[in-house]
Amino acid sequence: MENAIAAVRTGKMSEYAAAKLFKVNRQTLRNRLSKNGVHAKVSIDTVPSESAPAKPKKADQAERDHWWADYQAGMGIKTIATKYGRSNKTIAKEINSRKSNESESEATQGPPVDDQPVTPAGKLNDHMQALVKRESKSSKDRLKIVAALKEIQIPLEKTMRAASREFRFGRGIVYQDVMAAERQLAKDGNPSIRETLEEVAREAESVRKFATESLRLLQLDRDEA
Repeated sequence: MENAIAAVRTGKMSEYAAAKLFKVNRQTLRNRLSKNGVHAKVSIDTVPSESAPAKPKKADQAERDHWWADYQAGMGIKTIATKYGRSNKTIAKEINSRKSNESESEATQGPPVDDQPVTPAGKLNDHMQALVKRESKSSKDRLKIVAALKEIQIPLEKTMRAASREFRFGRGIVYQDVMAAERQLAKDGNPSIRETLEEVAREAESVRKFATESLRLLQLDRDEA
């Protein structure tokens, strides 16, 4: 015990290392050191090597708000994930949840609607005027989105057709080639094939969901008589 105390007192060893080397009880050594006014050396040795590494702290509401603000400012999911040290899946889940909540909020908290869309004077009521004004711009924006989606389809179709042609050489060979290409893309600082395709798929699914839900809420999914 005295040798352990001396080792810690000289600063050559931590409390944990001394207890282990001289085979003495660590708590007893700590008590003796405290009684003799000796402060143990702070070292990584004081933490057992078999201890599991600490998990990243769960994101609090403030951090999640920053994710949403960055996304609304035009930042991509992958960039946000890298910025905050989170996974793409975690960021995508939060963003899609916010989008869904925002859509539901707009649908359930709309302005009061007059019983008659047209006033006795033959004019649209305030709600209908706001609806027409909003959709006049939104319809034009949607046409721009459709045009952009058609442009996106071109490189996606090229990738699909090329992969289809190469598939005949065997799944294993194709996978090895793709993995080699992924490594080279990463080395060159370019986004990976997997990440870009997954992000396109996620955003396309969100577009489909919002378009379909809008048709339902506006009751435009009915077959015309």
